[in-house]
Amino acid sequence: MKASQSEEQGRTRLPAAPAVDEPDTAGRHFSGVVAVTRPEELDRWADRVNALEQVEVHMRHQASGRLVAVLEGASVAENEATLERIRSLPGIMMAALVYHYVDEGEDKAPVEGQVVRQAEVKA
Repeated sequence: MKASQSEEQGRTRLPAAPAVDEPDTAGRHFSGVVAVTRPEELDRWADRVNALEQVEVHMRHQASGRLVAVLEGASVAENEATLERIRSLPGIMMAALVYHYVDEGEDKAPVEGQVVRQAEVKA
């Protein structure tokens, strides 16, 4: 269905994401990911996820089969590609981005009003 001209005028176009091999100049990108596998296979798949480049598994919840990992990359697109690699592992039933942060380095001051929070994953 085509939007009317008045609807088109009210929309904001977002810039395209950078290519995977095009690093952002803003800094390092960190993404928090939650993935789910069968509880009895958690250790096997958590080890496979942890073996991926620039990925570190920080938490495993045996009863639910959930794991929490942090991805580090030069761009959003690089982290998205890594998330897709995690999703493509045959034992991973679901993987979702739950947090994203850009570290702009020590010389960058925080943006006024910026709130940085740490999320806790509960069983």
